[in-house]
Amino acid sequence: TGVADGYARVARRPAMVLMRGPGLAHAAPNLHHARRAYSSVVSVVGDHATTQPAGDARGAAPLEAIAAAVSGWHATTQSVADAGWDLIDAVGAARSGRCPATLVVPVDVQEAEAEELPVVLAERVRRAPVGEDRVVDCARRIFSAGRVVLLVGGDALRAEALPYLERLGRRPGVRCYAEA
Repeated sequence: TGVADGYARVARRPAMVLMRGPGLAHAAPNLHHARRAYSSVVSVVGDHATTQPAGDARGAAPLEAIAAAVSGWHATTQSVADAGWDLIDAVGAARSGRCPATLVVPVDVQEAEAEELPVVLAERVRRAPVGEDRVVDCARRIFSAGRVVLLVGGDALRAEALPYLERLGRRPGVRCYAEA
């Protein structure tokens, strides 16, 4: 998950990891950092069968609770008919929300025979570009204010944006702080 987080940050596209249930607990610190960095990491997590009584399985983990803590989007696939659509939703959520997405897939769903799986390409979701008029308006406000603090994060911390931040930070009364 740490490597997937790094890949998603550098490549600016979702990275996927596969793991079994307890592995999600081990991955939680890395997914926490991925969430803080708005990384598009998709975790597909294997779970016990849907027919297994709650709390009855040896080695069972509270996957929904862990997924909720480290993901911006999470779900559990309930049937083989939903599996493909749920995965498309997970990738779409990771792309559009720029956050980790976790899909839990029970073993009986993994092993089920599919009648026919439709081939669907998820539409690539991109953030709408910021209009030039909005940038000019922000610049006017910054330059007319006496003292300004800019809290900077996400794509604004990418290498191509740093020279602009440096120029802004050199202006009298302007302080730039990066999110941790």
